[in-house]
Amino acid sequence: MDSTHSSFLQSCASSLASSALFGENLKKGFWDRTLNFRTTLGRYFLLILLLTAGILPVVILLAQNIKKVYDAAEHLETNMVVNQYVELALEIRSLVYSIQLERGLSALYVSSGGDDRTTEAMLKQRVKMNVHLLDFRHDIDMQKVDDYDVVAFY
Repeated sequence: MDSTHSSFLQSCASSLASSALFGENLKKGFWDRTLNFRTTLGRYFLLILLLTAGILPVVILLAQNIKKVYDAAEHLETNMVVNQYVELALEIRSLVYSIQLERGLSALYVSSGGDDRTTEAMLKQRVKMNVHLLDFRHDIDMQKVDDYDVVAFY
């Protein structure tokens, strides 16, 4: 058994040494010409492989970045809409505060029996309230927002 085993190993080693390592028994096909630096076709094929291996990650990164920019643009648009709503809410807050002051001064005028100081303060506040109201109407007209959008926001 030992002699059979050693003869088998010798025959395998001799066949590997003669054919596989030195390429004597390989058929000369397409892959031999394309993966060989010595042939023109092989050089072009290997050049294409190297360029593909170098360009493919760049293309993948470029596609990834384009997707991120697209997503960021969507978020920017959403943020702009939210910013408009916040500005509108601040304008409404300012208008409501001005109306509340005018209402309070009107109640003070009525309770004071028409005092001159309260009359003057009430009229000044009414002018300020009208300015806030006109500013609010102007902002709504500039934003192309109608009354239903403002009410729906709240």
